[in-house]
Formats: sequence, structure tokens, C-alpha cells
Amino acid sequence: MRRRALPSPSLNALDAGLALLGVEVLRRLGLPCPSDAEVLRFRGVPDDPDSVDNDAGFLREKISAYLVDGMTLEGLSRRAAGDARG
Repeated sequence: MRRRALPSPSLNALDAGLALLGVEVLRRLGLPCPSDAEVLRFRGVPDDPDSVDNDAGFLREKISAYLVDGMTLEGLSRRAAGDARG
């Protein structure tokens, strides 16, 4: 029985941004982790250092903004729920 060829894995922008933030945390802890270029390879970003730096910075910034926006919305929702209770 022949095995089906599996498609090569890929990351969407959200997944790649989250992976890059996770890698950054691992670096701060001094743990082994993949490079930004290794993560971004799954997005199809060329190994060109400028492309890697630009894309990694952009994705980290976008994901950080999404997380902050989500935390802000959650805080506003809790505050509004607290105000509604009296």
C-alpha cells in the first residue's frame, strides 16, 4: 500500500506571529529554540536576512497589538459588567 504524500506544512500570519512570540520567550529563558528564519520558512519567507527581520518584526508587532486589543476589550467588558451590577 502506497503512502499518500503529505503536503508541506505552512503557517498563516497568525500562527507565525504567535510562534515568533513563543520563540522570543524561549530565548529570554535561555532555552534552545528555532531561529526566526526557521519559523518563517513555513510562511515562504526567503532566507534573506532583511526579509526575515522585516517579516518577523511585522508579525510580532501585529500579534502583540492583537493581544493588547483583546486584553483591553476584556477589561472594558468586565468593567461594564461590574458597572451594570451596581
